[in-house]
Amino acid sequence: MADNNTANVSFREQVRRTWGSNTSKPVSDAGREDGASESSPLLGNGSGQPHLRDADGDEPRANGHSRNKTVQFFFDTERTPGSDSDNVFVKYSAYTWHVTKVTLLSNYVNFLLFMVPLGIVAGKMGWGATAVFTINFFAIIPLAAVLSYATEQISMKLGETWRIYAYATKGDPLELQVINNGYAEAKNPFYGIIQVAKDPGNAEALYDEAAGVFPTTVVLSGSTRNKAGSYTFKFAKDGHQQGKLVMYALPHHVESFDDNTRAAVREVKLQTTTKGIATAVMADQWTMVEQNLPLDMTFAPWDPERGTMTKMSDEARALIRGIAVQEASQNMAAQSDLDSMYFSGKALAKFAIMLTVINDLLDDRKLAEPALGKLKQAFARFAANKQKFPLVYERSWGGLVSSASYVTGNSGADFGNTYYNDHHFHYAYHVLAAAVIGHLDPSWIPENKAYVNLLVRDFANPSIHDMYFPQSRSFDWFHGHSWAQGLFESYDGKDQESSSEDMMQAYAIKMWGTVSGDAKMAARGNLMLSVQARSLQHYYLYTKDNKVQPAQFIGNKSSMLGSILSNLLLVMGMCFFFGGIVNMRDPASGLGMEQSFASATAQTTCSLMALSSASLVIPATLWSVLNQADSPEKEHSILVLSRGTAITLLVLYVMYLWFQLRTHPNLFDSEVQLSEEETEEPAMGPVAAGLVLVVTTVLVAICADYLVGSIDDIVEEAHISKNFIGLILIPIVGNAAEHVTAVVVAIRNKMDLAMGVAIGSSIQIALLVTPFLVILGWAVLDQPMTLHFETFETVAFAFSVLVVTYTVQDGKSNYLEGAMLLGLYFIIALAFYVSPSDAMDKALNLVSR
Repeated sequence: MADNNTANVSFREQVRRTWGSNTSKPVSDAGREDGASESSPLLGNGSGQPHLRDADGDEPRANGHSRNKTVQFFFDTERTPGSDSDNVFVKYSAYTWHVTKVTLLSNYVNFLLFMVPLGIVAGKMGWGATAVFTINFFAIIPLAAVLSYATEQISMKLGETWRIYAYATKGDPLELQVINNGYAEAKNPFYGIIQVAKDPGNAEALYDEAAGVFPTTVVLSGSTRNKAGSYTFKFAKDGHQQGKLVMYALPHHVESFDDNTRAAVREVKLQTTTKGIATAVMADQWTMVEQNLPLDMTFAPWDPERGTMTKMSDEARALIRGIAVQEASQNMAAQSDLDSMYFSGKALAKFAIMLTVINDLLDDRKLAEPALGKLKQAFARFAANKQKFPLVYERSWGGLVSSASYVTGNSGADFGNTYYNDHHFHYAYHVLAAAVIGHLDPSWIPENKAYVNLLVRDFANPSIHDMYFPQSRSFDWFHGHSWAQGLFESYDGKDQESSSEDMMQAYAIKMWGTVSGDAKMAARGNLMLSVQARSLQHYYLYTKDNKVQPAQFIGNKSSMLGSILSNLLLVMGMCFFFGGIVNMRDPASGLGMEQSFASATAQTTCSLMALSSASLVIPATLWSVLNQADSPEKEHSILVLSRGTAITLLVLYVMYLWFQLRTHPNLFDSEVQLSEEETEEPAMGPVAAGLVLVVTTVLVAICADYLVGSIDDIVEEAHISKNFIGLILIPIVGNAAEHVTAVVVAIRNKMDLAMGVAIGSSIQIALLVTPFLVILGWAVLDQPMTLHFETFETVAFAFSVLVVTYTVQDGKSNYLEGAMLLGLYFIIALAFYVSPSDAMDKALNLVSR
C-alpha cells in the first residue's frame, strides 16, 4: 500500500501503512530481499540457481555426465534435470519433483510413508480397531520425521507479516525507512497514533477498517433472569471516529455470544499463547449468555445433571456419623488460631462443611449444635480482627491486607497476603464458613454481615464507584477465571494457581449472598460459576474433544518413566545396533570396528544415571522397610526423604552443567571428527518447506486422530493394557522425530550427537524435571509430591540404568550392545503388555500423597 503525503486525503488513505518483514534476510528499501533474484528457486541458498561443479571442480558439461541421468533424476538430492530450463513449466515441475525427492530421501524411515494413505483409508472405512491403530502407528513415524525435517528447514527462513498503521494527529504522516532486517526508523518526527497488528494472512481489509480507532476502557454489566444470565463488555474507544473497533475474542467468548455479537464475528483468527485460537470481532459491544445457572446448588452434594443429592444408605449414614462424632469434638479455635489467613480460613471452612454434613445430611441437630457454637467462637476472633496478624487497610491499591509482612519484613509471609496474593483464596474460605454459620443460625448474620461483606468487597467488589476497593480484583471477566500472584512480578504472566479454589470463591460468594439475603451477590456468584465452568473446560480441564490445546496435549498418558525408558533402551539400542551394522568394519583394514564417543561423556553419563536410579530405589526401599501401614508418619518420612533428595539432585545437576560448560568443556569435545569432504544435505527453500510442513501436519493430524480414537477399542478388543500403550507405544510415537534423528546420526558415525539426543533428555527428566516437581509441589503448589514410585517401575528403571551403565562406560559401542539394550526394552515392554490396565496407575505420574 503506497503512502499518500498530500494534505487532502481521505482518512483511510492517510492511516494505511504496512510493513512486511522477513526474519531471515535483510529487506531492502525497495521491499525486496537484498541479493535475492526475483527468479530465485524455491531450493538452494537463495542466491539464484545452485552453482554446481563436478568431481574435479569443473563446470558440468552440457553434452554428457558421468552419472546416469535416470539415477540423477530419482536419487540425486543436489540437482534435478530440468531445474535450469528456460521453459517455466519444465523448470517449476523440476523444482516440485526436487522438493518431493529431497523430502522423501531426507530420512531412512520414509519408506513407511506408504502406510499413510492406508491408515487414512482404514480409519475412514471403519476397519477393526487393531488394524486402524497399527497402521496409523507406523504411518505417524515417517510423518514425524518429515515434519521435523521441514520444520528445521523453515524455522529460520519464514518471516511474519506485521501491519503498521499510523494516523497523524498533527504534522506529517509517518514515513518509515527500512534500515535492516527487523529494524526501521521514521524519516521525520511523528505525532499521532501508531497501531501494530500481526496479519495471519487474511486480515488486511479488516485492519484497514479498524485503523485509527482503539479501545480505552471497558464497562462490565450483567444480569440474570430465571436460569439464564448474561454479561456484556461495552468498549469505550478513542481515535478517528470513522474507524471500527476490532478486538479478538477467546474460544469461550465465541461459544457463548448472543446473536448480535455473533453476527460481528469475522474470519480472521490468531493463535494465542495458552487459550487456543482467538477470533476477530468488529463491534463496540460484546454480550455473552449462560443459559443454565446453578440455581439449585446448595450446601449438599451437587451434580450438574442430577442436581442436589441428599439420599444415603443406612450403612453410609452410620459410617459418616461415627467419624463426625470424632471430628466435631476437635478444638476448632485452636486449629484456626494460626498466623495465616489462608490456613485459618481452610480450618474454618473444613469444620463448616463438616457441620453441613451433620446437620443437613445426617439430620443430627443434637450433634451439630455444640459444634456450631465452637465454630462461632473460632470465627469471632477474625470478625473482631484479633488474629495473630490482624488485617489493615492498604491505601495504595485499596484493600484489606495481612499485617504479617509489615511485622516480619517478609514479603512471603502468609503466602504474600500483604502484597495482595491470593486474596480470593484466603478470604473466600472465611466467607464460606460464614455462609454455613448463617445457614444454620440466621440470627448470627446481622452482627457479622458487615465484616463478611468487607472480605467479599476486597476480592470481588462489583462496583466501579467504590472509592476504597477496585472492581473485581481477582476475577477476570474477560478470561473467565481469576489470576493469582497479586503484586508479585511474573515474568511469563500471571497464573491461575488453583482452578478448584477459584471455583470455591465463586461458590462462597453465591452461598453467602443466598443466606444473607443479598440476591444480587448470589446472582453474581451463579454467573461466575457458569462462566468459570465454561472457561475451565476450555483452558484447564482437557477432555478428548478439546480444541484449544494442541492435539498431542490432550489425553497425554505418556509418563516420565516411559520417556526415560524409551530414550535409554530403545533409542540408544537402535543407535548402537544400526550404527554398528553400517559401520561394522574399518574401510582401510576390513577388520571389525566399534563406534566411539567422548569418554568423559560416557563416564559422567553413567554416574548421573546411577545417581538417578538410586534416588528412586532408596525411597521405594524405605517404603517397603517401614512396617506400619500407610500411616501419616510413614508418608511424612518418605516426603522428607524425597524433598531432601530432590534438593541434592538439583544441586548436582547444576554442578554437572557448570562442569560441562564452564570448567571442563574440553573433556566433552567429540573424539570423532568429521571429514573435510563431509557436507550437509541441501536445504529447502522457505516456500517448499512450508508446503511440506502444511501437508505433513494435516496428515499427522488425520493419522493421530484415528490412532487416539482407536485406543479404547483396541484395549477392549485386543486386550492390550493401557499401561503398555501409555508407557511404551505413545512415547515411541510422540518422540519419533527425535528417535529417527538419533539413529540417522549414529549411522553417519556421529555418536556424540546420537548420545546427546538419546540420553540427554533422560538425564534432564531424572535429575532436573522430577526433583523440580517435588520442590515445586512443596514450595509453591502445597502438594506433597514424593519420589516414591511403585516397586515394578523402580526395579525396571534400576535394571535399565545398570545395563546402560555397563554398555556405555567404555565410550565405545557396537551392534551387539545395541541388541542387548533392545532386548531389555522388549522384556520390559512385554511386562507392561501383560499387566492389567489398573495395576500400575501410579506409574503415570509422581505419587501425590
